[in-house]
Amino acid sequence: MLRSLDPPQAARADVPTEARAFSRQVIGDHLSYSKWASGVSVTAWLCANVHYFILTSTPAGLAAVGSMKILDNLLTPFYQCISALGQFLMPMISTHADNPRGLVARTWMVAGVWSVIAVGGYAVLFLFGGDLLRLLFGPSFTPLTRPLSVFSLVVFPYVISMALMMGCRAKVRTDLVFLYHILFSLAITGAYLFTSRGPFAADELMGIVWSNLTVRLLFLPVIVLLFLRAAYGRRGAAVAGPAGSP
Repeated sequence: MLRSLDPPQAARADVPTEARAFSRQVIGDHLSYSKWASGVSVTAWLCANVHYFILTSTPAGLAAVGSMKILDNLLTPFYQCISALGQFLMPMISTHADNPRGLVARTWMVAGVWSVIAVGGYAVLFLFGGDLLRLLFGPSFTPLTRPLSVFSLVVFPYVISMALMMGCRAKVRTDLVFLYHILFSLAITGAYLFTSRGPFAADELMGIVWSNLTVRLLFLPVIVLLFLRAAYGRRGAAVAGPAGSP
């Protein structure tokens, strides 16, 4: 008597071994990518919030935390704009993942365009920062105009770093993005502690502002080197389709 297979077993029997191996490889690549991407998310959150914890324990206390949060809030729309553009432009960069020169050229083109946007964003905050502080938070916060004029300079190293990290992601090198965030988080935390403690803490808020700007500028060569390593090195968790696939 012939033994028949139930439909699920028959379907599995029809799947070629090569296709199943390809599927396992795709799943493995997704897990590898998400592993580093999850680490990036955690370290990025720490970089964006560690200064609040440090300011809480300074003599200025919660007043400095509130002032710092105001400065961060005024830059948040700019950060969200760049983040949205990054999601939109990623496919354009990824199409050149196997062409190092094309990838580098497209990535630097994006960095240039974003730098122009950063000029506009900085001009708005520099020229109208006092008006925005008075309109959104009240006249008692207009003294934050000076810290805002310095803090808003971070938009320039920020857009360049974001563009180059997007290039690393296009090569599926989220491990390099994670490495950058780890090094950056250690450096910026140390700088925050150094400028908000002891004889260097004449103005805790300005210490945090200058630390943020300085560390971002100093880390531009780091992200440039990591990006070039990604562009001209091996590709990350990427797979080729099974034989016969388009």
